[in-house]
Amino acid sequence: MKYFWCEMCHLPTKGKVCNVQGSAMAIKQVCECGHTRRWESQPKVRGVPAGNILLSAGILFSGCSTSKVLRIFDFINVLSISFSTFFSHQRTVLWPAIERVWTKCNDQLISVLLDREEELVVAGDGRCDSPGHSAKFGVYSMIDMHIDMHTGRVVAIELVQRTTDSLRRCSLSLAEIITDRHLQIQKWIRENLPGTVHSFDVWHIKKAVKKKLLALSKEKGCNIVCKWMKSIINHLYWSAASSQGEEGSMIAAKWTSVVNHVQVIHTGHGDLYQQCTHGPLEPREWLKKGSKAAAKMEDILLNKRLCTDIKKTPIPGSPTFQ
Repeated sequence: MKYFWCEMCHLPTKGKVCNVQGSAMAIKQVCECGHTRRWESQPKVRGVPAGNILLSAGILFSGCSTSKVLRIFDFINVLSISFSTFFSHQRTVLWPAIERVWTKCNDQLISVLLDREEELVVAGDGRCDSPGHSAKFGVYSMIDMHIDMHTGRVVAIELVQRTTDSLRRCSLSLAEIITDRHLQIQKWIRENLPGTVHSFDVWHIKKAVKKKLLALSKEKGCNIVCKWMKSIINHLYWSAASSQGEEGSMIAAKWTSVVNHVQVIHTGHGDLYQQCTHGPLEPREWLKKGSKAAAKMEDILLNKRLCTDIKKTPIPGSPTFQ
């Protein structure tokens, strides 16, 4: 029992908590003058305390673990919602709200794309189901990569095959699609989008190369590889970014030159790219020609599939590089 001030006679009056609903509470005041009042800590939205919905929204939109957040409130003895209440809000309020906002914004973006009257260049990435690693049935997010679209707005989030179908239904055609190197995605695009240029995202190639170099650097006698990882990755990006107006074969030629470069060989790389274009270099620890580290690194960097895929990184001048 607590004391409050009466709104009518302004004298102290007794009040008690008469209802608790999640993080909200209601207090009932009864004064000797006959005045009664019910005070609620939160406004309600269709009978549900607004603070409870906002708490559920904060957990969902922030990506935090629901169980951990609610456990924190429980440990510090703060009124909060239950686990089942969160999922009820998610199902009945939050997901429908997200869908309405997404539909509205996506319709506006599609209108902008239609007014532009140009073929789309989109970059996609997905989340695959872990047990089978089936990229074809992973959820794909497609981002518009047009030179005038600096926001990188998402144009579709569906299965990769449904994503392209939904763009077609909106009378939008794809000029280029940029994805990771997954073989299932390559096969599907090759069979179903024959007129679309398929490029590979440099970041995904970098990720694969870095993973293999890191593993190599942990082998006995190969720790020097770790010192060259950053330079090799930078060289990968430079190979694509410096090939303005040139064919994919030039990107690959520049890329393969790094094998010679790390062994202090800066000329005679090949017909397309004959010598390094850098200036004088500071002293550093180079790989010894014929060493275990140099041989194994060469196997990784000159892998046939890797070099073929590097040819398909987006050519500079395309929206990907703007």
